[in-house]
Amino acid sequence: MNRLEELGRRVAEEQDRALIGVERRATVRRRVLGSASSATRRRAVRVLAVVAAAAALVLAIVALRGSRERAMTFTVGDDAGSAGAWISAPSDRSVDLRFSDGSALVADPAARVRVAAVDAHGAHVVVEAGALDAAVVRRAATSWRFGAGPFDVRVIGTAFRLAWDPEATRFTMVMREGSVLISGGIAGAGQALVAGEVLVADVARGTLERRPVLAPSVPSASVIVEEPVVVAPPAPAAPEKPAVAIAGWRRLAAEGKYVEALESAEKHGFSSLCASLDAPGLYQLGEVARLARNHARATEALTTLRKRFPGDARSAHAAFALGRVAFDGKGAYSEAATWFETYLREQPNGAFAREASGRVIEAHQRAGSVGAARAAAERYLATWPDGPHAGLARTIVKN
Repeated sequence: MNRLEELGRRVAEEQDRALIGVERRATVRRRVLGSASSATRRRAVRVLAVVAAAAALVLAIVALRGSRERAMTFTVGDDAGSAGAWISAPSDRSVDLRFSDGSALVADPAARVRVAAVDAHGAHVVVEAGALDAAVVRRAATSWRFGAGPFDVRVIGTAFRLAWDPEATRFTMVMREGSVLISGGIAGAGQALVAGEVLVADVARGTLERRPVLAPSVPSASVIVEEPVVVAPPAPAAPEKPAVAIAGWRRLAAEGKYVEALESAEKHGFSSLCASLDAPGLYQLGEVARLARNHARATEALTTLRKRFPGDARSAHAAFALGRVAFDGKGAYSEAATWFETYLREQPNGAFAREASGRVIEAHQRAGSVGAARAAAERYLATWPDGPHAGLARTIVKN
């Protein structure tokens, strides 16, 4: 049944109920009027019927619109999903997310994602680390967004694979059906990607590559592409620590085994690694600790990076990561706001500028700093009026 038929059905039901009421009121009216002419009584009934029908039409439209505007629901595996909650897939299996509109996501083992918001038209999904496969159902007014690092993906109805490696700051998008618009970071204002194309963005190197999907060597029902991997920088010379020890935690990190990677780093001296690694290695170590949810070790590695390499671009990236540790890990929202603002001071046009600006709004709001949240929201809207935090920013400005 299409929307017009549904509207007609509801109008008919409301009219039937209204006319029953009209007949009852007409009976009462006849008793009251008594001597009134039959023509007068008929006119009164007709007027009441028209008024009731009009009211029924309005009620039906409102009811139908209300049913259409209800936010979608979703499940994570067999459990009901909750917007805003982080979803961490186990290291040995994937996790299915199914939405009430028929759309579905499959998060790879060890992936970490968050359904930040859900409404009647779609969802805003954040990929913190790892990869997912998505099949989004096209409907009227469909509006889905996927965020990964500094990148924002707008989706109408399509199937694709998205991967984000936070340590290597590498974004990969493989289109299977439909098309998307990718913006943010080195993607700029927008990169349209269509079925059969791959986009790989390396934030650290500042490179953006587009190419056709590699044809599979054997027939397959799905697209076969090379999986994104962590490109680890060379280990520095450290005679007191075997190179195999450094390679060990990096290899585990590349496999998405962040807890095991951190354990490996601890066995060979976490603080010693902080003192010997170069800037890329320190940033990677800090991200491993953050993703393993060891906030103390993440803070140690990232603050060491900022002290040892103050002029390196990754020093600013470390400030952004420290903001995430404070916000997502410790719930220290004022501290998080300070770190995000530090990143923006050091790299106002950096790869994470838009995301940091949005997280500043969230941090001030949760810290109860109303004035600071409003000021941050106004700055955000002036720069990114269509960004992923624009809805939150407008709500704060209006209030």
